[in-house]
Amino acid sequence: MKLDYNVTIYLEVYHEGFADLLADISRLKAHAGIDLEDKKHPISVFEWEVSGVYHEILGPKYTTMDDVEVLKKQFQDARTRLAELEKMYAGQE
Repeated sequence: MKLDYNVTIYLEVYHEGFADLLADISRLKAHAGIDLEDKKHPISVFEWEVSGVYHEILGPKYTTMDDVEVLKKQFQDARTRLAELEKMYAGQE
């Protein structure tokens, strides 16, 4: 299936955006002292969810501009959630 050029550009941008989110989450986990093996911690669950979206972006799930809009909402929601988690864990070491 051939994707529309604009869709491809957006997907690449969001793929990078979600990669940045994952890096930020990793830094937050380190700052909060969360064990890498702790899969039940809320930040770890969030990381797993974000990682799932990240790995689907360049696959068959997102192929139209409507799909890009869904992805945009997921990205915005994830950024908002990360900001909330950062506030919760600010100052913890």
